[in-house]
Amino acid sequence: MRSYIFLALLFFGIATIGNCQVKKTQFTIDYRTIVNELRSSKNLKALESKWDYESILMLDTSDIRLISRVAPKEVADFRKVFSYPIDKKNRKVISTDKSSIDYCIKDYRLYQFDNSQKLKIDYPVYVKDKKVAVIRIYNNGYTECLRITLLKRKQLLVELMYITID
Repeated sequence: MRSYIFLALLFFGIATIGNCQVKKTQFTIDYRTIVNELRSSKNLKALESKWDYESILMLDTSDIRLISRVAPKEVADFRKVFSYPIDKKNRKVISTDKSSIDYCIKDYRLYQFDNSQKLKIDYPVYVKDKKVAVIRIYNNGYTECLRITLLKRKQLLVELMYITID
């Protein structure tokens, strides 16, 4: 009897595994895709919590009026927090041989503001024109938010936007 139950469970398990669909995680989201969706949407209310509008604004503020129609609180907070330039001590430039920001995201030299080794990238990463990215890194009880810009001289500008304690 036990062997029949085991075989039935085994068969059921294999049958359900065959029907499972793996949810694909989107690792990068392009700024232009989001802006185009906002422009074409007839129901902006439905997009209120779909995107991280703070990250989008860190990439580029040229569409801030459009974003304020969807996320006015986030725009107001952004204007308060990011109205000053990034302090020089929170910026660094590193060399790279990469031509796209997508390849640079995995370079752990970017995230070594405190020389820690236990880092975890929070996906998705917001990207604009394969030249600028906003990325969040979890690290031993706190999160770093970085803006990474690919410069023309085979360099990356890494700016520490803020740190939050988890």
